[in-house]
Amino acid sequence: MRYYYAAEFPGGSKEWFPTFNNHLFEGYLEKNFEIEKLTHFKMENNFKVCKIPNSNQIVNVHGNLSFFIDTKLKKAVGLTTHWNSRELINLNLDFISNYDVTVYNGHYFKKDIEHCTRDIKKKFKIKPWNFRPLFWDPIEHRYNPKNKRAYFKGRLIPYSRDFLQVIKDTNNEEFTISFKNILYSDWLKESSESLVCISAPGVRDMCNRDIEFFQMGIPLIRPKFHSELTVKIPEEVYIPIDYEPITEYAPFGMPKDHFKLAEEVVYIWNNIKNDKEFLNSKSKLCKEFYEEYYTNEKLVENGFKTIINELNN
Repeated sequence: MRYYYAAEFPGGSKEWFPTFNNHLFEGYLEKNFEIEKLTHFKMENNFKVCKIPNSNQIVNVHGNLSFFIDTKLKKAVGLTTHWNSRELINLNLDFISNYDVTVYNGHYFKKDIEHCTRDIKKKFKIKPWNFRPLFWDPIEHRYNPKNKRAYFKGRLIPYSRDFLQVIKDTNNEEFTISFKNILYSDWLKESSESLVCISAPGVRDMCNRDIEFFQMGIPLIRPKFHSELTVKIPEEVYIPIDYEPITEYAPFGMPKDHFKLAEEVVYIWNNIKNDKEFLNSKSKLCKEFYEEYYTNEKLVENGFKTIINELNN
């Protein structure tokens, strides 16, 4: 067999990436190549270790990283939204040494990648890809505001979300901000019934919830996106807030002054909270953007095109 797809496929999880792998394999790869799934034979460092048949070549994948492999040309294309570029490169150094490997990452911020991999001597290639929601199943909730509040519930991640703690500490009753665990179904309901939601970078710039907000058509206040993506997220589809990013040290691109950012969020909120026409317009635009570029079907198609374009380079 010449072609293999090394990936994690759906088990009991409803996570997005394994289901994406299955749809990509059955809907596109299997129809265009004589190809086999390459499954793992052991776990190591939270990665699944695969071995290419008739060789000693090892490939490390996990639930957020897959590889299309052409054994004749010794070429491979990786697809991932894993935030830790250093980890996925470091664990595949032998593979990268023996194959021409290009990884497409939905967490692509050039300066951050260059910094975290600066001591890796072997050549590797990482390019921008797209981001995705947390789960595969379509979300049934839609924007249906029943209260006049700005809403955030999620983890408090240092460096990227400290401004939310600043707002929370003001005890402003127009903001619902909580860092406690919540059922996903409750989060969907509460988000859709809020006038506006606040999003924030996760471990890196992107957060799965950004795509989920777009899918539900929820107006979104958010620090301006700075990640490079195959499909850039235009400022028209959310309410962007300019901020001064960290440039001197990692994590690069995260907000430098969280007090100032918190002030900007409150200022923007006070200017839009009574503008129903503006909010409905943002709801419509973000939903249309999602339907055009970020549905599961569009992301699977984009994944296949990414593979084909890289093979033809």
